[in-house]
Amino acid sequence: MAGSFIALIRCGIMGAGFAVNCNLITFEKRLYIMSGAGDTATGIAMALGHAHWCAFNLIGNSAAMAGARQFHLIFLKVDLVSLFVDSCCLMSSVAQFKTAGNKMAGTDSSIKLDLGPAPVVILCEPQLGENIGTAIRAMANFGLWELRLVNPREGWPNEKAAAASTKASHVLEKVKVFAKIEDAIADLSLVFATTARKRDMNKPVIGPDVAGNRMHGHIQGGQKTGLLFGRERWGLNNEEVALCDAIVTLPVEPSFASLNIAQAVLVLAYEWRRASREGEDLPFSSSEGVPADKKDLVRMFEHLESSLERAGFFTVEEKRPSMVNNIRAMLGRAEFNAQEVRTFRGMISSLERAHEREILNRKTKGD
Repeated sequence: MAGSFIALIRCGIMGAGFAVNCNLITFEKRLYIMSGAGDTATGIAMALGHAHWCAFNLIGNSAAMAGARQFHLIFLKVDLVSLFVDSCCLMSSVAQFKTAGNKMAGTDSSIKLDLGPAPVVILCEPQLGENIGTAIRAMANFGLWELRLVNPREGWPNEKAAAASTKASHVLEKVKVFAKIEDAIADLSLVFATTARKRDMNKPVIGPDVAGNRMHGHIQGGQKTGLLFGRERWGLNNEEVALCDAIVTLPVEPSFASLNIAQAVLVLAYEWRRASREGEDLPFSSSEGVPADKKDLVRMFEHLESSLERAGFFTVEEKRPSMVNNIRAMLGRAEFNAQEVRTFRGMISSLERAHEREILNRKTKGD
């Protein structure tokens, strides 16, 4: 009797341990699969083995626990089936994620990259790889491709930066690392320091639009220019700002002026791109379609007016001409294309048929 009581207690402990370890299985198998740590099957086996090893240790080896071990084996079989199904679903999701990762909205790998003359971006002692990566992505968005790092805290190359750069490999692969700012800007003849704080020095202070125009003009003259960005925590020192030709600051909210490095890079990169592409068309324009002929527009007006007449819209005959003119002027401002005229006339016809059916139904009910 005492043995059976102890067996029940140990079964209870085993059950609790088993429940905990089932959670461990769910967590660990996802960890192994999603992190890509070795073969997927190996990862699942390691997680499953760990959980059930703990459970068997709780059960023990005495003859009195034979039933508990048998009970545990039943759950083991059920868990194996569940684990297999779940892992298949996870592997499918990972495969879909990797496939989707090969394409990004707004990118077209068939278009050749234009790595023409552009400003150099210099990051002074960046602390986080993610910030470097997102800055790289911002550069790639607007055609900047040369990045120089001064003493990056986490070293270089950096896996986090590569992941955050989101396939901007043409920038990532050209990154150069320097020990001093002086070396990083040595070959540049125009350098702007970016800062949100007022400095006690005699330096010109300009906005991002002016900086963009000046960089474009400088590059057009065959010279090299650069943008210097400071550390995440405190930006640039006065000594570093003093090395530059001018200060660039943004019209931000004074009470919350700090920008993420990538945000600052994006703004300045955009302004250079805007200046260098002034007068050019945007990458795409609206699809306006073929403009409608006046003949088709008049037919559409007449179709609508005829339908309104039958519906009793023109209640005062004397006002009909002015109402028709107002309707035509209102619709004329929409500048219909040929397809829109056909669609609009189809809508009128559909309403007419619905009205005719309603009249027919009333007559049928009346009879």
